[in-house]
Parts: sequence; structure tokens; C-alpha cells
Amino acid sequence: MLSKNQIKYKEVLELRKKGFSYSEIMKEVDVPKSTICDWVNKRELTIRQKDRLERKRIEARLKGAKAQKDRRINKENQIEIFAKNNIEALIQDPLWLMGIILYWGEGNKSKPWRVGERVIFTNMDFEMVVVFKKWLIKKFGIDENDINYNLYIHDSYKKIDKIKEFWSDKLSIKKDKIIIYYKRSKGDTLRKNIDLTYHGVMRLKVARSTDLNRKIMAYIKLLIKMWD
Repeated sequence: MLSKNQIKYKEVLELRKKGFSYSEIMKEVDVPKSTICDWVNKRELTIRQKDRLERKRIEARLKGAKAQKDRRINKENQIEIFAKNNIEALIQDPLWLMGIILYWGEGNKSKPWRVGERVIFTNMDFEMVVVFKKWLIKKFGIDENDINYNLYIHDSYKKIDKIKEFWSDKLSIKKDKIIIYYKRSKGDTLRKNIDLTYHGVMRLKVARSTDLNRKIMAYIKLLIKMWD
């Protein structure tokens, strides 16, 4: 007579031969996953069994992707409803309206093929950058620690500390908060802002801001419809 373990061993191997995954086998037989791995480790699956497992893995990934897409669409619908209910009051606020328009012109927009975009604003005009930062903090409650400051300058520019000091002063941040990225110079240039007037291009990135980006885009779409 077979012992309980021998019976379970036989059941596990039979299920595995049929192409069952470890998770499926655990539901059928009361055996830990580690034990199942040990029992079937040396048993090679047939092509048919491997195909079944691969199909199930693909089905699971597709199911997960669909569920994630459904959650995103539902969240976007909720954001759009919220935007509609608040737009009339918000457009009376000059700072709020200015920030929305700044982002419309210089912000990072989500695309149909890339829907998980963060809030990113890029400009060389320090006044625009200052107003946008103030807008993020005052109108959306963004924590200053969640804002990253990336400065893009030409690699021929040598006064790094001076340019950091400029942005540090304008944005009221420490100089070490600014990360420098260099753009390759093309030799002779027709640019006029190459000395005291040159401050590079500042890019603000907001951490964990995908939903905020969606909310901003919903407001922009509503404003376009209002003015259409």
C-alpha cells in the first residue's frame, strides 16, 4: 500500500505531466511549492505540456494588463469628473490658470502609446520656472522634496558654480539639489546668451506624479472645450 506522501507524489507528477503549473498543483494537492519543485525538478516536460504552461503564462499576463488598463481608465474617468466639477471656480484663480497654461505650453504630455508620464516642466526662463514651482506647491500641495531639479547647460560653459548659484537663489533651494547635465557644444555659435545672460535650461521633475499629470491634462482638455 502506498503511503500518503507516495500518493501525493504520484498525483503531483500526473498533474505536471498534464501541464499544470506549480500554483495549479498546489490547489489540487496539499503539498508545499518547494516540495513540488523537488519532485518535478528532474522530470522533463513534453513540448505539448510546455506549450500549455506558456499559454497560461501569456493569458495571465494579458489578464493582468487588461486589469491594469481598466483601473487606469476608471481613474482617468474619476479625474475628469472631478475636473468638471471644479473648473468654474478654479479659472477664477490667476495662479492656477497661469500654471495650467504654462504646462500646456512647456509641460510633459501623456501620449496614447505612453500613458504613464510624470509631471515634467522645462524652460530657460527663470520666472516661468519659479511660477510653475509655486503653482505645484500652492495649488497641488506638492512637497518640495518631491521636486527634482535638472539643469542642462552647454559643455563649453565653465562657470558651473555661478550658474548653480543663480538657480539656487531664484528657486530658493540649495545648490546641491541641482543636477547638471551637459549638452555638446557645436563650436562656433550664433547664440547671444553666452555669458552673463546664459543660465541654461532648467527641468523640474515631480516624483510619483502620474495621476497629477492626468489631472492637469484633464483640466487642459476642459479649458480647450470652454474656449472652442
